[in-house]
Amino acid sequence: MRSQIPKEGEHVVAPDRILLQTDGQAIMPDVTGWSLRDVMKLADLLQLKPSFIGSGYVFRQNISPGAVVKQHDYIIVELAKPSHIDEKQQTDTEQQVDGPVD
Repeated sequence: MRSQIPKEGEHVVAPDRILLQTDGQAIMPDVTGWSLRDVMKLADLLQLKPSFIGSGYVFRQNISPGAVVKQHDYIIVELAKPSHIDEKQQTDTEQQVDGPVD
């Protein structure tokens, strides 16, 4: 294991996430539903450059889950209040199905 958050000896309170970085390539997790605070922890651990749109919880991320990430990559996440996440995801799904209009 290369690094972890929280650091050794720090107390963890539910529902805090525990993030571990192992040897090898860093793989982007699916951060859907994560809080801004949790994404900041991930960005710190992997040395990513974060950018945030909105407030609340993640409903969209620019780096696909499972993609290899490198230090100083930009991660952009869009956040929404829990009551609006389903609505925004439904809009995304409709746009993907319909496709662009020519």
